[in-house]
Amino acid sequence: MKYSRLLTFLFAISFLLTSCYDAVQKIQFTENGGGNTSYSIDFSKGLAMVKAFIPDSIQQSPDFSKKVDTTFTLIDVMPDSLKKTKSEEALRMLSATIINMNMDMASNQFKVEFKGTSNNEAELRYRLQNLDKELSATDNIAGGAKGLAGGASSGLNTDYFIYEYKKGYFKRTVDTAAFNRSLAQNSAIYEMMQGSGLDANFVLEMMFPKSVKKYKSTLLTLSSDKKVATLKYSMKEAIKTPSIMNVEIEY
Repeated sequence: MKYSRLLTFLFAISFLLTSCYDAVQKIQFTENGGGNTSYSIDFSKGLAMVKAFIPDSIQQSPDFSKKVDTTFTLIDVMPDSLKKTKSEEALRMLSATIINMNMDMASNQFKVEFKGTSNNEAELRYRLQNLDKELSATDNIAGGAKGLAGGASSGLNTDYFIYEYKKGYFKRTVDTAAFNRSLAQNSAIYEMMQGSGLDANFVLEMMFPKSVKKYKSTLLTLSSDKKVATLKYSMKEAIKTPSIMNVEIEY
């Protein structure tokens, strides 16, 4: 079985992967208003379940034991025809968004990370407000990979957050209408999660150049120096109370 077919098979059963994963979003705000962002998704727990559905003949094949550790940018996997429709801001953001995929099927390891650098306040604001939209767009990513990169059909779509940002102030609010649409589009995944021990866990970690002055959030915790704020929740908790994903910070 060729490796490309193995990937296709994984994407076809991505509903299992996306019912059990850990996601960590990190935002490091710099003194000049720019910053570094990363969004990592660890499918390893889901992959261990998925393997139960993969025939032994496939698991014993040489392709199955191959390890993948590849890095590329979002612009690399975007069709040329679509690039022509993007603004200069969007193209700059896509070019600066690096994706690393690390997969070792034999060891139940499957991790994907998106990361990027914003050089100033305007670039960081644009990234926060638009990256989810680019990842969730149906045709932005060539081939089947978009399902695991945040496409609406994957259950990983997070294009239901509204971001506000200026130097010294950050706010993330859940668009409840968009969140409910995401739940409806992925109802099979969420019903399976609700009726089983499966869950997806989320962490939002924010690192600031100065101490946090004040914040609004029901679950946020601060480091001893008040320069690192962390928000943790599970998908089951978010479905029950979407407002726990909201956070507002002044620093």
